[in-house]
This record gives sequence, structure tokens and C-alpha cells, in this order.
Amino acid sequence: MSGLYPNGTQIDPHDCTLALCPLSEAHFTYIPTLYGNAVLAGIFAIYAIIQLFFGIRFKTWGYMIAMIIGLLLETAGYMSRVSMHYNPFTKMPFILQLVGLTIGPAFLSAAIYLCLGRIIVIYGAHISRLRPRSYTLIFMGCDMISLLLQSAGGAIASGANTQKSSDLGVNIMIAGLVSQVVSLSIFAALCADFAIQARRRWTEREAKHFELRQTFFWKAFLCGLVLATFTIYVRSCFRVAELWKGFHSSLANNEVIFMILEGGMLFIATTCQTVFHPHFAFQGRWNDANFAADVACAQEALDDEQKKKLDGIDKSCRDVLNELQQIVDQNKEVLCGSGGIEKRTVGVWKRFKWDPEKINDLRSRIISNIALLNAFNGQFTRDNVFKLVQHQHDQERQAVLDWISTVDFPSQQKDIISRRQDGTGLWLLDSEEYKTWSSLKAQTLFCPGIPGAGKTILSSIVVDDLNARFRDDESVGIAFVYFNFRRQEEQKLDIILAGILKQLLQSHTSLPDSIKALYRRHKHNKTPWPTDETPKELRSVIALYSRVFIVADALDECQNERRADFLSGVCDLKADTELALFATSRFIPEITSRFENSHRLEIRARDHDVEKYLNGHMSRLPAFLLAQLHLDSLVGKMSLRAINTALKRLETQEHTAGKHATISEAYDKAYDDAMERIKGQVEDASKFAEKVISWITLARRPLATLKLLHALAIEIGDSEFDETNIPQVEDIASACAGLVIVDEESNIIRLVHYTTQEYFERTHQRWFPEAQTGIANSCLTYLRFDSFETGPAPNRDEFDARLRDNTLYEYAALNWGHHARLASTEADAPILSLFESQAKLSSSIQVMVVARDTEYYDNDGPSQDTASKMSGMHVAAHFGLGNMILKLHGMGQDPDLKRHGCPTPLSIAAARGHVEVVEILLAISDVDSDPRPVLSSGANHDGRTPLSFAAGEGHEEVVKLLIAKPGVNVNSRALGRSYSGMSPLSIAASKGHLLVVKQLLAAKGIEVDIKCESGLTPLSYASRDGHEAVVELLLTTGSVDPNSVDNQGWSPILNATWGGHEGIAKILLATGNIDPDSKVRCDSIYWSGWTPLMLAVQRGEAFVRVLLATGKLNVNNKAIGYYHRGVTALILAALHRNECIVQLLLKTGKVDKTITDERARTALAYATEYRYSNIVSLLQDDL
Repeated sequence: MSGLYPNGTQIDPHDCTLALCPLSEAHFTYIPTLYGNAVLAGIFAIYAIIQLFFGIRFKTWGYMIAMIIGLLLETAGYMSRVSMHYNPFTKMPFILQLVGLTIGPAFLSAAIYLCLGRIIVIYGAHISRLRPRSYTLIFMGCDMISLLLQSAGGAIASGANTQKSSDLGVNIMIAGLVSQVVSLSIFAALCADFAIQARRRWTEREAKHFELRQTFFWKAFLCGLVLATFTIYVRSCFRVAELWKGFHSSLANNEVIFMILEGGMLFIATTCQTVFHPHFAFQGRWNDANFAADVACAQEALDDEQKKKLDGIDKSCRDVLNELQQIVDQNKEVLCGSGGIEKRTVGVWKRFKWDPEKINDLRSRIISNIALLNAFNGQFTRDNVFKLVQHQHDQERQAVLDWISTVDFPSQQKDIISRRQDGTGLWLLDSEEYKTWSSLKAQTLFCPGIPGAGKTILSSIVVDDLNARFRDDESVGIAFVYFNFRRQEEQKLDIILAGILKQLLQSHTSLPDSIKALYRRHKHNKTPWPTDETPKELRSVIALYSRVFIVADALDECQNERRADFLSGVCDLKADTELALFATSRFIPEITSRFENSHRLEIRARDHDVEKYLNGHMSRLPAFLLAQLHLDSLVGKMSLRAINTALKRLETQEHTAGKHATISEAYDKAYDDAMERIKGQVEDASKFAEKVISWITLARRPLATLKLLHALAIEIGDSEFDETNIPQVEDIASACAGLVIVDEESNIIRLVHYTTQEYFERTHQRWFPEAQTGIANSCLTYLRFDSFETGPAPNRDEFDARLRDNTLYEYAALNWGHHARLASTEADAPILSLFESQAKLSSSIQVMVVARDTEYYDNDGPSQDTASKMSGMHVAAHFGLGNMILKLHGMGQDPDLKRHGCPTPLSIAAARGHVEVVEILLAISDVDSDPRPVLSSGANHDGRTPLSFAAGEGHEEVVKLLIAKPGVNVNSRALGRSYSGMSPLSIAASKGHLLVVKQLLAAKGIEVDIKCESGLTPLSYASRDGHEAVVELLLTTGSVDPNSVDNQGWSPILNATWGGHEGIAKILLATGNIDPDSKVRCDSIYWSGWTPLMLAVQRGEAFVRVLLATGKLNVNNKAIGYYHRGVTALILAALHRNECIVQLLLKTGKVDKTITDERARTALAYATEYRYSNIVSLLQDDL
């Protein structure tokens, strides 16, 4: 009952206050909390502002609208509850909170529904049971129904004057909430179904979005979406239960439960939807991942056969329709004829009755054509589905191949072969040496030649010939390597072998299971291809082919150590496989000696090729470079006497046959003459040509044409880039006297030949002594442009846009310091100018971190935080600028900056191998010589000391300096993922740095047999990774346990056998202390129970012989792990179809051929099943 005024009259309910009426008469039987409702209102309002900002900036319009409406309704609802705290009797706030809090979550659900369709596109629309668009339309429709019901019910209930009307409104609201619960349940079930399908069909996922799916934000976004869906579902269930008994039920009047299950759940949901905004998860591809995306295959044009078939059906349909139209027209004429209605009706009836067979025939033809159309449409759909699936498979396959190696040798082949003069090089293909090499297995053909003889062009001709001859033969694999003096970073052994592996996989129909397994294992952590797996996988892939050809061009252009590694690696492969090798090089003794027992054919100019060349375009083929330069030197001679004088200066090849040094002198004279001609040009043209040649010669990597043009356009001291200063490509070629050519295929302006590069590397101090200083100043000018004053890019999109819009920025940021270090004169002023602007400096550092140009940082993306923590002292240490270190120290900058997430300058200098900088820093008393920085939780380089970095990179001089420094712990353990618990000795041993290992072993207090977190010792690492010299050195110390096992039960002999390192296995067995029958003990999932002999069966006959020679093996050991459970060495040999190994095992007289594996099959059973007739005969004969 309402309250009473003091005079005893009853109070109008609209005038009730807490002072006049009892609380039982209010809309709630409690007073809404002020602070709780105010906080929620404030949070939802802030989230609405954030969503508005994100939506406008990132153009996520649909998501923004749904979120803002939902958040504003939530804000209005809780603000109304704040108002009701002061007067719970007022009706309008009650209506607002009822409507706002009831229908607001429906809009939040709509935002989630919008996300699902785009998520499906990212994984692959073909994986889903429904089209992406269908999900959104269906559930948005359900949401609209729920919204309408809840709105209508809320309006009726809030305006009700009777209990009946109130109950009706509540019931309608409950219906709306129930429909929301049902739709959310179905939505969750379909999401779970899609997740299961995507997991099962992982090979069919959209490959182009692979990188996106591996990001932290993508995974966090999915988790946030799941959590948001769950909390909205919980809230909806609560509201159904709350309203089931009306507004006056005990549950509807329990504020604590309301604030938890309504306010709390929606706070969690909206927090997830705001913090994990889809823009960050989709990396700017929100609008690209719309419902029309990626159905390209289904929209392909019909092929000729399909068109022909469809044209036939179309013609038949048209014929039927034309006849039907004629009948209709005829009957139409009857209907319009004279006479009464009765006569016309009879006339029509007679017309139809007159020819019923014709009508039936037309009906049959119509039905037949409809069936044909349906059949065609079904077949077309099936074909396109197959194409779409195949397209997805190909994309996923390409993602795996790109993960293995990013080096693109095929494009190099295309570039080189395009410069071939038609008809040249046929003498090589017709030679007996080449025919023998290409027709027999496991042959080696070495083709040396003088500089400029055309070795690279001929190598490309060989590759082209092999591709043409074996194009349709899938049993033949072809790979090639073009060594290039300008691409040394791409010519490490692991990169080259990975590139060869990638090429062989590209020409194979499917990827091996082992490659897929490695990809699955590493893709979630986004870790790179494990290079230690390359030799093993390469052997396995080569074994898939009946023949494999490898062409290696210009071995002389590979650095000595890397060349030796490559040749050793290839020799190891040839020992185990039937590999055919074609190699070219200059006449360098250490190279030619490696091919003493191989077929040899010298590459030299042939008359036929010369004729073809002269009849063609001389500039297209650098094989006759010297002649071209000599001819160019005659240009401009205006009299016969001048021409004769110039000719007398030229040495002919006949006078210098067999004298390679004299030939080199002839090149030098030709280049000298070309440079004199350049110097003789007008001053501007001469300086321009010198600038072009200095950039091409001294740039640390080949620059694309546009990058070079931008580099040439920079004017020292400019504050912004002037596009009007960009030169024309034609001017570059004409100014450089034939020494520079434009490669249109590779889009690079380069020197005309390798010998040209050699010449300028020897003589650039003579022709342009200030070139390094000039390049450094140009780079520093570029980095100091005003456009970089904003500092590091905040996200990947803006970082990529910065590199895209500023063509030379990446090169300048990565290389200015190298040019400054090599400069003949100081570039201190522009360096200090860059260091004075922390924003511009941090912007350039961001490029270094993202480009993985640091041995001391993981690539964590365009992190602003990482870039901002590094100072000028760090950068000077990175580039080895000793004088700048001293100058900065003199200016008061701390040389031992220790910041969380940032290595010290000493660690950076040690990692980079800058001996001078390390000496300078160690001489400063304030510098800690043994810091252990924490970069980030679990980062690869966490806890690594300067000694650890130097040892890992093989910088023996730096290691020597650090070991001699008191206080340096030679046994310090790293903390990060890749080096967890590894000491400097373990890291050096794993990477094969022999000299570093020697220095560490001589250090006082060194622990030779120290174990890392996974239980591996330095000997284990060296055995696993194939470093024979390191293994020998460690064994000579007498301080190592040759049978030590790691946490997975792998000993050094097992690691050596697994890696295919036969030489190391011999070294270990020669000690006499090795158990050749040791078993993998701990890894029960895959390899438990495997012995060296079992692993050797997969490595080849030679390895098996090495182990059998010990006489200490139990040849009947059985594997007990998941991988080939129960197999013996004999069963494995039969499965691998290795007849020779089966014979070797049988000759021991100890083999039990009756042993069965987990499938109850013997070696004979497998050989019989797979029809390995020779092995069947061996096993049966021996019975």
C-alpha cells in the first residue's frame, strides 16, 4: 500500500520518495548501488568512445555501429540505475534501465556474429559447412527477432497499468531472451564444428593468411571472442531465470546476483571485444576478409570443352522454347479470332487436342534439357570445388616451401637465361663430356673457365636443357645454385642446402610426411626452418627420385669457408645418393683440386658463339666482355691514326693464352680506359657516373633500380626527399661508358661483369676515395628527414607503409653505420645529429630489429618499446664505431646502459664481433664485463652474456679478450628458449666454431661436460650438428662422457647417426668407450628403443657397415616408441627397400627373421606386400 501524507491522505505513487513511501512500493525492493552502477556506466561510456575511435580510424564500420549502440544502451541503463539510487520510485529511469539493459547485449552479439564470417574467410571458406555470409545473415536475423521481442516486451511491461499487461510484457521479453539463448547455443555449436573442421583439415587452410593466424593478437582475439560469447550466454540465461516469475520475484530483486551475472558478465564481454579489437587481429585486413573474398576459383571462366557442352545445351533449350513460343502464338491467334466465346473455347480445345504428341514431346525435351543443365551445373560445381580445394592445398604447400627457404633461385635462372644469345652454348650440350654426365647416374662434370668466358650463361643453358629433357619425368629432380659475390649472406651452407631442398620439393607431387610434421611442430611458435634437419631431409627427398641433378655455378664467387662447407656437404650427399653435379669456377687451385677425379671440360669462347654474338646484340651477352670494352674504347676516335694507336695498346688473347694473370691485366687496362673516358666527360656527368659506380660497387647488397635512383637523388643536408632530383635510367647507362647495365628481369642496375666488381674493389680508393663517406652521409641525410620525426611506427601496417613510401629507408637504416666505419674521413657530425633526435634514431633502430639485423634480439615485430630503449651508444656498438663510442662517453653518455629488454653495448659489440669496440668498452672501468640482460620472458637471447654472444657467432678475438677479463664467468648459462641452459662452450660446439672451442677449453674453470636444460653436453651438440673437428677436440680432453644421454635419452652416437654424420660416428666408435647398441630411453612418444643401427638403416649402407664393424651389436633390438613400434633393423631395411642393407644384416648370421612388429608382420611379410621381389628372394633363400 502506498504511503500517507501527514494529513492522512494517500500519496500518489508518482510522488513517492524514500521519505514518504515504503521500499516495497518501489520498482525494486532494494536501493541500486551508486558506485557499482556509476563505475559500469563510466566503463561502458569509455568503451563506446574507444570503439568510435577504432571504427573511424580502421574503418570497421559494421562492428563499430553494433558495439556503440550496445555500449550506449548499457551506459544509459546503468545511468538510469544511478538515478534510481536517489529515488527508486520514478518510472522513466526504470523504463530506460529495463529497455537499455535488456536489448543492449543483442547488439553486442551482433558484433560477434559479424566476426565469425570473416574468421571463416581467414581459415578458408571451403572448410565451413555454410558460406561465411550465411552465418552472419542467419544469426543477425535471429538477433533481430530477439531484439524486437525484447523491445516490444519491455515497452508493454514498462507501460502496463494492470498485472495482466505486465505479465504479458514480461512473457514477451522472456521469449526474446530465450530466442537469444537458443541462437547463441546454435552459434556456439556451429563455431565448435568449424573449429574441429579447420583443425582436421589443416592442410586446406588458406595459405595466404598463414602468417596472420600465427600472431599473438589473432589467437588472443579468438580467445576473447569465445569468452565474450560465453559471458553473454550466461547473462542471457540469467535474465530468463530472473524474469521467469516477474519483476517482483526474489531473483529479480537480488542486486548482488544482478551486478555479477548482468553487469559483470557484460563487463568481461565488452572488455574482450574492445581490448582484442578485430583490426589488430586481422592486421588491417578486416575489410579484405569480407564475404566475397577468396572464391576466385569458383568464378573462373569455362574452359573450351565446357563452353562447347554448354552451347549444345543452350541451343537445345532455345529450340524447345522457340517451338513452345510458336504453339503459344498460334493458340493466341485462335483466342483472338471471330465468333463467340463458346466457339473460341472449342477452337482452343481442338487445337490442344489436335496434337497431344507434340505437346508431350516438348514437355519431355524441356525435362531433358533441365536435367542436362542440372547435370552440367553439378559437374561444374564439383570441378570448381575441386579446383578451390586444390588451390588451397597449393597455397598451403607454397607456405611450407617458403618456410623452408626464401631464396628464389628460379627467378635468377629466368634472369640469366634471358640474356643468352640464341643459338649459343650448343657446343657444350653436344660435347661427349656433357652427354656422358647427363646420361649416367652419379657423375660430376667440372667446367672451369677464365673470367668473362660465359660460365654463368652456360650454366643457365644446362639448367634449361635439363628442364626441357626431363619436364615430363617426375622421377628426375633438378636443382641449381648461382653463387654471387654480392649475395654472400645467402650463401651460407644451411641456406644453400635449404634452397636445394625447396627446389626438389617444388618439382615433387606432394610433400613428404616428415616435412609436414616439422612444419606442424614449428608453425605454432612461428619458429624458422630447423637447419639441422636439412641434410637428413635432403637425403630423404633425393631418395624419392631415380636421378637428381645439381648445377652449381661460380664456386669462385663464394667465400672460401662457405665454399669448403658447400663442397663438403655436396660430397656427403654424393656419398649417400646418386647425385649428379655440374659445377663451374675460375681456375683457382683449391677448387680445381677438389675435382681432380671428375670429368672436366674447359669453358672458353667458341667461333660459332662469337659469330652468333656479333650478329646479335653485343650488350646482351657478357661472355665477350673484353671485346665489348675494347670496341667501346674505339668510340670517338676520329682518324685512322687514332684508331691504330688505340689498337696497339690492346693485348690479344693469342698473346696471353694460358696466362690468366695477363688476361686480368688486359681487363684492368680496358677498365682503366673506360674510367679515363668517364673522367673526360663534363664535370657534372663525370661526378654523376662516379656516384653511380660507387653506389653499385660499395652497396652492401644489390639495390633495385628505384632504390638506386633514390640514393642518387639525395642531396646532403636536405630535410625532405626531392622527387624532382631523381635521375633517368637512360642517363645512368650513357654516363658510365658501358660499365653499367640495366637488368630488366631482376630490376637491378649492376656492373657489367664480375671482373668489373673486382676491379673497382681494388681501385675504388684511386677513382673515388671519398665514396664510403658520401654513401654514409647520404644514408644519414635520409634517416634525418622530417617525416621520421614522429618516431617508430606503432604497428605493422604503419611500419610497412613507412618502408613502402620511403624507398631507401630500410637500406639506409641497416647499412649507414657500415659505410661510416669504412669511410676514409669522419662522418661524426651527421651521426651525432641523428643521435640527438631520439625519435628519428628509434625509427631507424626499429628497422634493424624487424629485419633481424641483430644477433642479440629476436624479431618481435615493429616494437616501439624495443626501439625506444636503445641509445646512440647501442647503435655505435652495433656498427663498430669505436671513435663514436669514445666521443659519446666523453659527452657523458653511459657506456653500460642496463635497461630491461635491452642488451648492453658490450653485449652488442661482442655479438657483432667488433674487436676494437670491445677493447674500448672493457677499458672503461664502469662497464660490467659479464652482464646477463633479460630481454623479455622466454626470449631466445635472455640471460646471454657478451661471452655467450661472441662464442655463438664465432668471434675468437672477442672471446679471447673476454676470457682474459677478471670476473667473466666462462660457464654462464643462457635463459632463453633457443639457448636454455647452454654455456658459451655448448653454443660454440653446436655451431662448429673450432677456434672458439679451443680458447674456451683453455680457460680456467671451464666445465667441459656441462649440461644444458635439455641435458645436452657440448659433445652432444657437436655430434648432433655434424662438427667433426669439434668432436675430436672435445674427446681429446678426456673430460667428457661419450655415452652421456640427454633428457630424451639420446647419446652422442645416437645424435650422430640421426644427423647422418658418418665421420663423427667413426670418431666416437674409435674411442672404444662407446656403447654402439645404446637405446633411446626416455622419448616414449616416437623413438623409444631405437638404436644407432636402426637409425643407420635410414642413412644408407655405408653407415650400417661402420656400426656392424664393431661386432657389438644386437641386430634384433625392437623399437618400442610410437614411430614404427616393434620394428627391428631388418624390418626397417625391408620397408626402405634397401637390398644391400638386408644382405649385410643377413651376413651377420645373428638376425632373427621371424620377429614381428606391432602389426604382427615380419620383414618378409612387408617385402611381399610391397612386391620387393629381390628382398623377398633374399629372405626366402636364407630360410
